[in-house]
Amino acid sequence: MISRTFRVSAQLASAAAVIAIGVGLAPGSVQAAMQTGSERIVGAMPAPPNKPGPGVVFSWDKKTGKMGRANFGKAATLSGNSFRVALSPDDNRIYVPTPAGMTYIVNPKTMAQTGEFKTLTGGRVAALAPGEKLLIVLSDKGLAGYKTTTNKEVYNLDVGGNAIAFTPDGTRAFVGGNMSDKVTEVDLATGAVLQTFDIARSADLAFVDGRLFSADMQTGVMSVLNPELGKITQIKTPEVDPKFNYMDMANATAGFMEMAVDPGAHRLYVTGFSGNILSFDTQKPAYLGQVAVNAVMGKPNKLSGIALINQGKEALVTVENQDMTVLVQLSDGKVIKQMPGIESNRWISLEPAMG
Repeated sequence: MISRTFRVSAQLASAAAVIAIGVGLAPGSVQAAMQTGSERIVGAMPAPPNKPGPGVVFSWDKKTGKMGRANFGKAATLSGNSFRVALSPDDNRIYVPTPAGMTYIVNPKTMAQTGEFKTLTGGRVAALAPGEKLLIVLSDKGLAGYKTTTNKEVYNLDVGGNAIAFTPDGTRAFVGGNMSDKVTEVDLATGAVLQTFDIARSADLAFVDGRLFSADMQTGVMSVLNPELGKITQIKTPEVDPKFNYMDMANATAGFMEMAVDPGAHRLYVTGFSGNILSFDTQKPAYLGQVAVNAVMGKPNKLSGIALINQGKEALVTVENQDMTVLVQLSDGKVIKQMPGIESNRWISLEPAMG
């Protein structure tokens, strides 16, 4: 996991359906829902895995350009640490999971904490399954499902990781992680393990165009799984640091982080510690190339969280080594706006990019 370093689609048409989440450990994540008028992006401020965190969550209103900030749990404790939050489709609840075993609920409009409930100990990743009646919380060793109507646990199983993706019909989930050597397919109704696949080190996962995409943080390889055939295709990219070391991520010169999907254009984007955003065609599938995000303050950029906006023409991107988030033009990497002091390893948006 990085120290400071899903879009969930409720009922999308089949060709454009996509659900993705990851945790770059990830969950790469990403959450999409066909919710007209939803214009919000949310994310928790980064913290080292299994250590105290700042207890801060952000909510950006794309219509006004204003960024709200709220506190959750208790700063400088495990209850202030969260990696990947979930946003409800009615735009009224941010679910903030913490390794302390408590998930907090924050209103993204008022930025007031409105509730809390006990969840999986060690869980830093949350995702809403299609249909939005089931909240999944992930730790590095386990997965638990909770009814959103009651916040009650419905199952708990030994399938850990930090990345998760759902099939559009909401029947299955795929779970992996940057420290995992496999991806596990889970039946969401029962919590039963269906099968496993030899796909390692998922920085993030995305399910789009009938395929599961997994970004290998260490090797820069994008694995593409056809789950019906069990066929895995591997696509090499230049996002590779030969000296990559999980224990020294701050000095890494490359490595996949979060994914974002544009279902309308059949494009997948993934951020990297190289300072580039890499793009893929999700239909062929194929690697299309990369765009360098212009250096901020003359220094190399280490990119992590990403969410698409403006019909996939722009993206909100975290620059970890600069402790800021920037608004980026995807065509050429131009930085349109800088937001110092604001960052998240996983930016979550309910609005699909249909450009």
